[in-house]
Amino acid sequence: MPAIADFCAASAPSCRRVFFQMYVFLSIYALWVVVQLYIVLRGVNAPQAQWAWIMATLLAPPLVSALYALTRVGRVPLAAGHGASPVESIVNAGCATHMTEGNRIAMLNGCSAAFAAMIGDMQRARVSIHVEFYILEADRIGLTILSLLRRRSRAGVSVKVLCDAYGSRRLSRRLIDSLRGDGVDIRFDTPVGRSWTSSAVHCRNHRKMVIVDSRTAHVGGINIANRYLDGDSMGHWYDEQVRLIGPAVADVERLFAADWLRVSGEHLPAIGRMGLRPDIVSGSTKMQVAWSEPGVSRSTIADAMAAMIACARVSLHIVTPYFMPPPWLMDSLRRAALSGVRVRLLLPQQCDSRIVCRIAHSYVAECVVAGIEVEIYEGGFLHSKLMVADSRHVMVGSANLDYRSMEYNREVMAVIDDKRMAREYVGRFERMCGNARRITADDIASGRWRCGVGEHLARLLAPLL
Repeated sequence: MPAIADFCAASAPSCRRVFFQMYVFLSIYALWVVVQLYIVLRGVNAPQAQWAWIMATLLAPPLVSALYALTRVGRVPLAAGHGASPVESIVNAGCATHMTEGNRIAMLNGCSAAFAAMIGDMQRARVSIHVEFYILEADRIGLTILSLLRRRSRAGVSVKVLCDAYGSRRLSRRLIDSLRGDGVDIRFDTPVGRSWTSSAVHCRNHRKMVIVDSRTAHVGGINIANRYLDGDSMGHWYDEQVRLIGPAVADVERLFAADWLRVSGEHLPAIGRMGLRPDIVSGSTKMQVAWSEPGVSRSTIADAMAAMIACARVSLHIVTPYFMPPPWLMDSLRRAALSGVRVRLLLPQQCDSRIVCRIAHSYVAECVVAGIEVEIYEGGFLHSKLMVADSRHVMVGSANLDYRSMEYNREVMAVIDDKRMAREYVGRFERMCGNARRITADDIASGRWRCGVGEHLARLLAPLL
């Protein structure tokens, strides 16, 4: 007994120290949880999302605080837009662009045609070349284009290149310095090392644009990399790109100028200089430029897509490589199908991310049960981002049907109102379906496309991928 008493007396200070440390830890933990819950309840409106953030906060407050800070995007109040259709009004409210007439738009048939058209326009440039891409790689096609830009810069053409710092992270410092030495002004959007503590690091520049002499523009989903030409282990890559001449080019140029100012702090000269007028009437196609980025246009593309789906009366043809739809998008497609609209969704069999592909395929059964026709493309990797409503209205560009494009990334889309082009895109859709397999109700009943526990867990990562 004396020995036990002596042990307790000797260990009392250490026990009190342990209890004090636990008390301090639990107090900090409780305070952190309370503050984080207050932030979540004030900043998140959807009850399901609130519960998800609450449960995660109770489990790991520091991690959840970091994720919330990086992924939370504020909304800016908007005034009503003006336009002849709901889609035009929404885009006008967010981007201050209108449906312009007199455009000539060429639908470039595949990646080879897209690169040939871009290179041809760059070779003919007299005043300026503005290039903006998510991915620019120093491979065969990348070095070919960069070599061309060097030559045009030496010939007196103003060449400005804007790349996403993460997507184009493989460009070497030696190559960048060499380009700048030849007069190519290359900049990188949102360097990860400088902004990793900011929510901006989560908002990548996913746009793909080329503007030549302020009168010709290219917009689509193609990055500058060999795989778009030669394919890879997944096979041939298929994507969409449009080349346009006419009044809409001014809006594409204005978007590039705003991005360039944000990244470099440099104002670009007024467009249309030296007699190269961007407003020249070149064709008969009506087009509007839509984009999304933090600020007033944050949800412009998402809202415009929702409006296009809601306005469809006969058919919807949708192509996307990454199908991880936010709840509003899935509900919009389901309502369209239930209302009698023929909704057809074309997805790739495989893509460049296994977990993304698994999440996308987890929605297949849900779509088929809702009456949406799902086709799985087996002819390679389908990287197109396309929506056609009623064989009349088209949206084509860089935005995927996933959280990242709808909520975070900087995207650009061409909104086209033209029956001829829409029908041609529907024809392309049908031709692609020749290399696709339709998922039937029997496939769902067999359990092959059942969304299991693994898929449900993977879906939790969808907002971050």
